Amino acid sequence: MKPAQRLPLSVFLVLTVTLSVNGGNILVWYTEGSHWINLKPVLDTLIDRGHHVTVLVPSSSMFMNTSESSRFRYEPFNVSISKKEMEKIMHDVLQFLIYDMDHMNYWEIFLKFLETTKVNLECSLKLLDGVVKSETMMKRLREGNYDLLLSDPIYSGSELLAEMLDLPLVFSLRFSLANNWERHCGQIPAPPSFVPIAMSKMTDKMNFFERVLNFYLYALQDIVIENTFWKDLDAYYSEVKGTPTSACKVMSNVDIWLMRTYWDVEFPRPFLPNFKFVGGIHCRPAKPLPEDMEEFVQSSGDAGVVIFTLGSMVKNITREKGNTIASALAQIPQKTRAFVTHGGTNGIYEAIYHGVPMVGIPLFGDQPENLVHMKAKGAAVDVNFKTMTTEGLRDAINAVINNKSFKENAMRLSKIHHDRPLSARDEAVFWIEFTMRNKGAKHLRVHSHDLTWYQYHSLDVLAFLLSVVLLSMQDEAAQRLPLSVFLVLSVTLSAHGGNILVWYTEGSHWINLKPVLDTLIDRGHHVTVLVPSSSMFMNTSEPSRFRYEPFSVSISREVMEKSMEEFLHFSIYEMDHMSYWEIYNKFQAMVHINLQNNLKCLDGVVKSETMMKRLREGNYDLLLSDPLYPGSDLLAEMLDLPLVFSLRFSLANNWERHCGQIPAPPSFVPIAMSKMTDKMNFFERVLNFFLYALQDIVIENTFWKDLDAYYSEVKGTPTSACKVMSNTDIWLMRTYWDFDFPRPFLPNFKFVGGIHCRPAKPLPKDMEEFAQSSGDAGIVVFTLGSMIKNITKEKSNMIASALAQIPQKVLWRYSGEKPDTLGANTRLFDWMPQNDLLGHPKTRAFITHGGTNGIYEAIYHGVPMVGIPMFGDQPENLVHMKAKGVATTVDFTTMTTEGLRDAINDVINNKSYKENAMRLSKIHHDRPLSARDEAVFWIEFTMRNKGAKHLRVQAHELTWYQYHSLDVLAFLLAIILLLAALFTKTCCFCLRRCCGRKGPTKKTKKMKKKAE
Repeated sequence: MKPAQRLPLSVFLVLTVTLSVNGGNILVWYTEGSHWINLKPVLDTLIDRGHHVTVLVPSSSMFMNTSESSRFRYEPFNVSISKKEMEKIMHDVLQFLIYDMDHMNYWEIFLKFLETTKVNLECSLKLLDGVVKSETMMKRLREGNYDLLLSDPIYSGSELLAEMLDLPLVFSLRFSLANNWERHCGQIPAPPSFVPIAMSKMTDKMNFFERVLNFYLYALQDIVIENTFWKDLDAYYSEVKGTPTSACKVMSNVDIWLMRTYWDVEFPRPFLPNFKFVGGIHCRPAKPLPEDMEEFVQSSGDAGVVIFTLGSMVKNITREKGNTIASALAQIPQKTRAFVTHGGTNGIYEAIYHGVPMVGIPLFGDQPENLVHMKAKGAAVDVNFKTMTTEGLRDAINAVINNKSFKENAMRLSKIHHDRPLSARDEAVFWIEFTMRNKGAKHLRVHSHDLTWYQYHSLDVLAFLLSVVLLSMQDEAAQRLPLSVFLVLSVTLSAHGGNILVWYTEGSHWINLKPVLDTLIDRGHHVTVLVPSSSMFMNTSEPSRFRYEPFSVSISREVMEKSMEEFLHFSIYEMDHMSYWEIYNKFQAMVHINLQNNLKCLDGVVKSETMMKRLREGNYDLLLSDPLYPGSDLLAEMLDLPLVFSLRFSLANNWERHCGQIPAPPSFVPIAMSKMTDKMNFFERVLNFFLYALQDIVIENTFWKDLDAYYSEVKGTPTSACKVMSNTDIWLMRTYWDFDFPRPFLPNFKFVGGIHCRPAKPLPKDMEEFAQSSGDAGIVVFTLGSMIKNITKEKSNMIASALAQIPQKVLWRYSGEKPDTLGANTRLFDWMPQNDLLGHPKTRAFITHGGTNGIYEAIYHGVPMVGIPMFGDQPENLVHMKAKGVATTVDFTTMTTEGLRDAINDVINNKSYKENAMRLSKIHHDRPLSARDEAVFWIEFTMRNKGAKHLRVQAHELTWYQYHSLDVLAFLLAIILLLAALFTKTCCFCLRRCCGRKGPTKKTKKMKKKAE
């Protein structure tokens, strides 16, 4: 597949026209050095797109010259620190980091670090004084009518100014020390088991003692930063605001975090919806060189050139070091074959952009860390600046040039860098404009911001459950307590020509997948769909743009339909009349039957020599699967194919959590189908914690156990089915932040909710006439989905009676017997173009069962909803819509004519429902690529790269106790207990010696006996 088959650049050009903000007014926070170099190209692009950019510049700035001609406007301000003082501070920091540190012990380094941090913060606060404590400056800024503040937060205070001016705030940064700001203020998860602390020079593949060190460093640096940075900043912010203020809490209001890294440099890790990875934001194609440089380069012949720089901050080095370097360079034949660099992020990204291998000479700051990443990815070697020799540097350069693997790895990283939906700069600009358009991005903010640290980690829940266990051990009566607790909770919370193979699926899942397949075919791919002989929805005899690959199975269509009918009847009619224990037993039996039926379908593929032979001869490039039916991951492994999943969620998010390794803190991520939101009270969090544990146990024993046995039988070796599923390259999650609550996710999880949505087409003539006859009252669209074809006569009459009492015309998808109470305003249809009806200008409301497809079409067109959930994910989906203010719900089993009528009237007449629906519609459409385009991009990406292993987190290789650092905690606890024991013994020994007490000797014992 050729790179030219990527999504066309026209996609972004369209966005440029359709999504640009007209003349946004952007205020930019001051910064220095390479940070300023990095930011300027983004500002130029924003100006190109019609925005007005104003840059704050302190009078002490070392790099920003307000007198030079510029496309943006400078806003200078006076500060109480001079440029010379700033230069001296910078010189002292560099001297310490490059030359002095190696001659100090750990304690001296620590003290010097504290001193340096204090000096830097004092310097930052003097700069900040010139803005927030200057009445003149604040008056000018308030009069500037800015729409957004853009900040590289190397200098503190931008978040305080954003709050004072009531502006949305976008950060642009590489990382903070120990990732402290991102973790505590941004709430990004950082499991110490596989996320190395920033500047630790460790990779994500840590051994036990590295994980112990990583855990210790997180704790130590958090303590140091709290006492050397946050403490003083809290005091300053409190003084300015006149009320006790947490600076980190203020920083937590940042709308978008533009992280200047990407998966070409970074190790995969969890992140959040408002963290956008834009590494290489400043990179661009090469321009022609100045004439003298071009002549020198051309004179190198085939040997090529080596580029050498130690960055913008280091202008001079000692004469001795200069001679060492010059001598080494004189001994290589090259006069671009390699890049000798200090390891600054900007330079590394330019090398990646152009595919150039590196020799690193790290000096300070993030440079050693950056070069550790490049070494781990095979694109660099490094040389220690303090100890390097002429021979060592020469050999390093020759190794990088002559060992082909370095160039190959550099080109691989370059391919990853370029192979993304939008360029780094385009994505950064999109999210800056997005924040202006929406006056912030609060819908991307996780609820964990509003939790305490002990609530976030569910320590209060664990304490509560532990107290329940301890109380239950007190006496016999208390043995019933755990059950009573559960009962209380239950009541309380009642590429070109790619060859794509597609796994079979059914119902709404198939309806959802078809538009993606059509788009793939439009882009020149060949699509083959596996279809079992028992399929209820996929008709291989109908004409189709894709090719069907039918296979025989030992289960009939009638048996599958009977199983589905029994499940629907249980979910809709029986469940409300059962006890919890009866529901549990029935659920287990149904899961077992369903899995056995699914395995019979799977037999028809993986146990059929004929079928496997045909599939191997098909030379497929990728397997695309909605994993509703298990086995696609096994087939992908057997055929050695990359695998892309498309799913809404699994039961209890079990597959995503255990096989995909996506984090799900139970403190603010409600378990799937729990009907809870992310804003849980204490008892909801207890229930959520309990449900995660309980459902994991149930799923392990009713699903994974049997699937493990099946996979082991097919492969002929003990196999974990979840481990096989963990090899999925990309997880296309059919949800988005218009629908879902913000939560942590991973680089290979892509959120493509509304993947099937499209603009409305004209209605059939009879439907259009009926819609137009509604006048100003408009129409209501009513459907209970593709799975529910009939309901009882009593229910249909009750519903028809309710519909007859509203002024709107109603289009009702219904294939049962005509209700006796059907009103003149209601028309029945066996089938309706649901999407086209929801997009009709006369549609006022959508009465829906709550299926994901229908809800997304309603969001797409901005239509409020009345929900009548029936089974599966439908109640959960409608809880999300109610929480977002676009729907009300009616219970199917207990609803009355009056209740349904009042719910419809409320949704139509209460303007807030329509306003909220339009707000969600705006969020849905306001994204860098449409859901379908993004899904297609990542499918093609996986084909182009033969997988996406560089997006796979190291957590896959850890045990559950390693992931949660329980072995590290046990080790540290053992050390603490050992030290405590030694301390106690030492104290006892010293007390005995000091007090002169001695135990009775044998002689005194004998004398005592004689006396007796």
